[in-house]
Amino acid sequence: MSATLLANGQMLEVRHSDLGIDLDKNTYYDVLLPKSFQSNQAFVIKMKTGVPKGKAEKLMDAKM
Repeated sequence: MSATLLANGQMLEVRHSDLGIDLDKNTYYDVLLPKSFQSNQAFVIKMKTGVPKGKAEKLMDAKM
């Protein structure tokens, strides 16, 4: 997995997220924007996907 901010070519941090409701088997990721990044218009993040390194052992409870 990788993510790039197309406005300036900066690589972004991508984290595997344990967000999954009940029996949801989808894989979720968080893409973190730098605190210094500001935009007053829409911007594009280019994602390269792949097979996740691992699966969450326990999914979140739907009663959050």
